[in-house]
Amino acid sequence: MKIKQLLSNSKKVIWEMVPVILGIWIALWVSNWNENKRDKQFLERIMQSVQNENKVNLEEVKEIRLRQKRLLDSVESNLNMGKTTILQILSKSGGFKIPSIKNASWKALTGSKIELMDYKTLKILTDIEEEQKSLESKIAYTTSFLYQNLNANGKDEKTIFKVLLNDIIDSENQLEKRFKELEVIFLGLTEK
Repeated sequence: MKIKQLLSNSKKVIWEMVPVILGIWIALWVSNWNENKRDKQFLERIMQSVQNENKVNLEEVKEIRLRQKRLLDSVESNLNMGKTTILQILSKSGGFKIPSIKNASWKALTGSKIELMDYKTLKILTDIEEEQKSLESKIAYTTSFLYQNLNANGKDEKTIFKVLLNDIIDSENQLEKRFKELEVIFLGLTEK
């Protein structure tokens, strides 16, 4: 009799637990669904910001690189002009300009939910960040060289400046290439 009663009580307890377990399962499913929805919305907002920054960065690099190419041409044409100083070349060419690369959205993503991003986009953004660091280093070295040699008018100093400027332009070309790769990815996302 006791065994029958125990079995009967066990069945009753199990049947009473089924709604509780189902309720917990449904609550977990709804919670996961809501979290996935919030993650998707977050990623869409961040990617829109990254896309907007990318457009600005691409235009900035193109514009600055054209100015630097004109400066490079000016250095080249004044390479053998012994009286013309680097300062005079800079003045005639409008100075030495550097691009201002914006990456606040990318930084926001790396600080929180980077796992939401696909590998290809992540790699391009990482490449952009690395190239930007390299460019900043080259610019710092070139700026230091310029400050020390503004009044120099020798061929050697102008040649060094030309090499440094070419190196900066090369980094800007690499950045432009990465920005365009990112643009293609964004184009693919908008077509989906």
